Amino acid sequence: MLKIVVAAQLDDQALGELSRKYDVTHFEHQIEDWSAVSRADVLVLRGHLKVDRDWLDRAPCLGLIIKAGAGVDNIDVEEASRRGIRVLTTPASATAVAELSLLLLLAVRRRLLALVQAIRNGNWAEKYNSVGHQLRGSTLGILGFGRIGQEMARIGHALGMNVLLYDRSPGVDAKRQAAAECKAIFASLETILQSADAVSIHMPSTPATRDMLGAAELAKLRPHAILINTARADIVVRGPLMQALRTGALAGAGFDVFYQEPVPPNDPLLGLENVVCTPHVGAQTVETQREIGRQVLAGIAHFDTRRVQEAQGTENVARCAVKNHP
Repeated sequence: MLKIVVAAQLDDQALGELSRKYDVTHFEHQIEDWSAVSRADVLVLRGHLKVDRDWLDRAPCLGLIIKAGAGVDNIDVEEASRRGIRVLTTPASATAVAELSLLLLLAVRRRLLALVQAIRNGNWAEKYNSVGHQLRGSTLGILGFGRIGQEMARIGHALGMNVLLYDRSPGVDAKRQAAAECKAIFASLETILQSADAVSIHMPSTPATRDMLGAAELAKLRPHAILINTARADIVVRGPLMQALRTGALAGAGFDVFYQEPVPPNDPLLGLENVVCTPHVGAQTVETQREIGRQVLAGIAHFDTRRVQEAQGTENVARCAVKNHP
């Protein structure tokens, strides 16, 4: 029977089905029993767990890693592959993350947090001091045109926004078709930064994208522009970002990802009035978690079937060798 370590919050139905079929040890947050890891054939994890070479040394039986999410920046995929460990992702969160990006975009554009606080303090007159911006007719710049970026483009187009796209592989036919469907235009990074009223980041964290937006890039943004990041924090250089938000060079921002997670409560970013933050909950919808659970089950079932077939093949080869031995 497969031994599985689930080091993640997982849909109850999926976890129950796994437990009925396999030997499952579940840690919702931190791993508390490393002996279970040392015996595990399969690891299911989310973003809080960093799987590097030292971690893999403690899991010598591991044959499969499944990320209950899309990004693999917390997994040393190259080292896992070198050890013959397959790495799978569960790309189910496009709609949920795009909708959260829209939520942050609207919250920043209409100064939602300041207005909520004002009315709770009895300051009705704040309505005369707070003038927001509407989305229709404005320009949305999307950095990264994968599943989430495409969903964000559809939302922007449906709201009457002009959509500009920056992608490292814009020539892919499927991307061109998706762009055409929402009348979006591929453009250079510089053009987007200089033209957009709002920039929404939907790129993975890779050596090519880390620190992609530094002081020079942020300086190209229009003073009334806002930045939304539901991808990875390290795509934007922290120092210049803080400076732009403090000085008003950048009108505001919405973040679901942080340079350190969990984010410390005394992080200066949380104290900025023009910033709206959520605790990395882009994929936290019932529908997304249910689909992630389904994909986890499917990935493990396939791995188990192939494992059994390979074992049977080895046995058959051994039998033939004995039978044909002179």
